[in-house]
Amino acid sequence: MVCRMDWRSFLSRWSQERIDEHDVRQHKPLDPEAVRGRWLGFPAATDIEIEQAEARIGRALPPSYRAFLQTTNGWASEEFPVFRLRSVEEIGWLRELEPLWTEPWTDEDDEDLDEYAKETATLFDRSLLVSGEADLTIVLLDPDDVDENGDWAVYRYSSWSHDEPKRHANLLDYLASGHDWWLEHTRERRALMDAQEAATDRGRDAALAGDLETALAELNVAVRSPELRPGILLGQLQLFLSEYEEGKRRVSRPFFLAHWREEHATDPLIIREFLPLLLREEHEATPNDRMPSLQAALRADHPGLQRLVDRHRAQNAAIPADFGNPEFDTLIKTALTAHPEPSEALWQAVLHAMPHWRPRSHDHLAPVVLLAHPALAALITPERGRELLSVPRLTDPPETPRDRPRHRPMP
Repeated sequence: MVCRMDWRSFLSRWSQERIDEHDVRQHKPLDPEAVRGRWLGFPAATDIEIEQAEARIGRALPPSYRAFLQTTNGWASEEFPVFRLRSVEEIGWLRELEPLWTEPWTDEDDEDLDEYAKETATLFDRSLLVSGEADLTIVLLDPDDVDENGDWAVYRYSSWSHDEPKRHANLLDYLASGHDWWLEHTRERRALMDAQEAATDRGRDAALAGDLETALAELNVAVRSPELRPGILLGQLQLFLSEYEEGKRRVSRPFFLAHWREEHATDPLIIREFLPLLLREEHEATPNDRMPSLQAALRADHPGLQRLVDRHRAQNAAIPADFGNPEFDTLIKTALTAHPEPSEALWQAVLHAMPHWRPRSHDHLAPVVLLAHPALAALITPERGRELLSVPRLTDPPETPRDRPRHRPMP
């Protein structure tokens, strides 16, 4: 249990936990200064600022809330459904700041109102609003519900919930319960994401070992994760099977603005495997075809990415510049010279070359660039694709495997 009014210790611990967790899983950037200082609160409110607020609302603030403001003038909780607590300059009576919350309740003398509705209407009318941005939710301090220490009870109410306003003894108890929920939710989310990451790694290893069924089973579980990596892995396999369109959708995702990272511009898997395939699709598209995947990805205004793609468009030749590592590249080009059209002989030459294939990077599972060549793309049917993916490949890429984020154990 958090010690009474020990705001600095409690909020510092929560800040540090959230920063540590953010480093691993969350995507919204944190203020670098806040991360360096390991404090996600705000500068403390001054006594003058608190006194001015008390004069404005016509009441002295309760002691635990005063102590909170003297520790941090507001709080960016970022936890559903309340994302921020107001600063002392922003607090005020709910009926004045957010009158819409009181409008659904008719007059207290209305005989059609049940007892619960009358009590809620009265609570809303008299309470102090301390929450800011939230999901149709308010946090109130009730000046008529006071304990022996002078602290006002806290009520949280969500309009989308069928529950009555949730009561807490004071603000510290309210935030402590929120911290407990956050901690449990974070542990559950981490356990789920760890399980999905483990399934991703098992799927990758199985794919490179030629165990296609295990790879598909593991990656179809892992792809439920919001992370990009499982989809990139699964998409490479789907391109060679009867799920070609779904695979193409997955491998085009890194080019969409929401997923594009500057390091993708030098990632050989994305630039030398996926991009040639998408450029071939774009080149062969007719006016009646659905918008090519690459054009759909580039609809967002991203000049750097557009310039990169334009440069590769200008360099695009009849066949890709290379098919991978030198041993594999030489075997494929030799086979194409001897058998320029799709044939059983060309297919046997591709199968013969597969044990010599090496991944370009840690998450490269299959020679996607083969599908950027018209003759090879026509040659590789889903049945042959399954046969090709069943050939064991080297499990270690030529460069260092990607660094994995590490996290501290949750308390």
